[in-house]
Amino acid sequence: MKQQQSEQESCQHADLMIEYGKDGLTHPRPWELWEVSNNGDYWVKLEKNPNWEANYYRRKPRTITVNGIEVPKPMRIKPKKGAVYFIPHQYEEELYMEFDWDDDRNDNLWLERGLCHATAEAAIAHAKAMIANNSPATKNA
Repeated sequence: MKQQQSEQESCQHADLMIEYGKDGLTHPRPWELWEVSNNGDYWVKLEKNPNWEANYYRRKPRTITVNGIEVPKPMRIKPKKGAVYFIPHQYEEELYMEFDWDDDRNDNLWLERGLCHATAEAAIAHAKAMIANNSPATKNA
């Protein structure tokens, strides 16, 4: 019975295993493209091939480089009308602004410029990267 239970638990990752296998065909160290978590809140990079025993696995979020800093890749596809999105904003204390997608001029302009993010955390990381080389400490260095 214990072996059957273990096989059933493995099956919860079946779709991810397939994706991981595809990465293995095109990348010499596919684990570098993946993260693991025991609770779904805190993610760490894989150091080797996964054993598929943890509760959660995911492909690392795609990134772009801004001022030499990796940040989550902005949205490239229009969200559904009314969907919440976030843009980096270096003049706001929180470093982001939140909007509902109305498909208006500003929404489309920010999307075209690569500023729309699905999470506040991604927008904050983007804003920090945008201002990284503009702080007084780095100007005089």
